[in-house]
Amino acid sequence: MEEIADKNIIIARSFENAITLLQSMENIETVWNIGGRALYITRVEGDFSADVFFPEVDYSRFIKNTESEEVHEENNIKYKYEVYTIKTDATA
Repeated sequence: MEEIADKNIIIARSFENAITLLQSMENIETVWNIGGRALYITRVEGDFSADVFFPEVDYSRFIKNTESEEVHEENNIKYKYEVYTIKTDATA
């Protein structure tokens, strides 16, 4: 595993490796599953108090493939889904 400056960041190179690492740890507060060729975004309507935020994304590096036309609602919170794939040399 490569050296990471933040002791709270752990990188797993596969889903199976991530599960193994998580099972061996205690007191896990937040897990971010980031990487691969696609980015799955849930857009939530509204402003909410929060203390954890997803990092800024440079969307110029991605192509939007799909966006749900239907707005979903759960517990009076509206949201929709978007899927992006990373641009390759052929799609840039």
